[in-house]
Amino acid sequence: CERLRVRDGVLSELQLRSLLDSVQSSPYFGENAGENDFYRGTHGFHVKFRDTHRTQVEEHLPFLKPALEALLRPECNCFFLNVFFARPDGQGYHTDNFFTSYCGGFRPTDVVTVAYLGASEAMVGGELVVLAATQDEVQVPPLRGEEEASAPVLARVRPRAGRAVDFDGRLLHAVCPFTAPEPRISMVVEQCRLPRRHFLKTPKFNIYCQRTNKEVVLA
Repeated sequence: CERLRVRDGVLSELQLRSLLDSVQSSPYFGENAGENDFYRGTHGFHVKFRDTHRTQVEEHLPFLKPALEALLRPECNCFFLNVFFARPDGQGYHTDNFFTSYCGGFRPTDVVTVAYLGASEAMVGGELVVLAATQDEVQVPPLRGEEEASAPVLARVRPRAGRAVDFDGRLLHAVCPFTAPEPRISMVVEQCRLPRRHFLKTPKFNIYCQRTNKEVVLA
């Protein structure tokens, strides 16, 4: 795929409002008490599924259907979707690699898609910064604010409701700290095309319920 693209208006205001209302009223929505430093303390839930079970996902979580239609790549067969209200401290440079545990070795995501469901015009900071470099191309991931000493910045994307960013999952990226009167709400989808031997190890359709902090296996 192209290294990065920004799309505005991927979801209408009505779709965004309906999606946010449904997310927050979902029985799976709650505060994350897991081990991942970035997601701990955030509110939301996440879903893992195969392309073969997308219909089941849409039947169980019908409010996700417009977003899945707008965001999923048809060439990919495995998806990790996370809806979360971000913490104001942001996130340091990293590579998304949810599917590593199913592949027997480090496996960067093929395509990362970040869709902004809610973002205040008054937000200060909060940009997504994507470097034109992979983890293999820098000795250590840089600190935020010092990235240009390690690698050129490919893009700095300001969150805007209805905006989506698709980028090569091998690229290092970070989220700047922010202050805002309203939550910064994102849907992040890690999308991969895995060979059959790895594909068959991935979850068919699971939801991590953050209200109970337990995995719910639905297929």
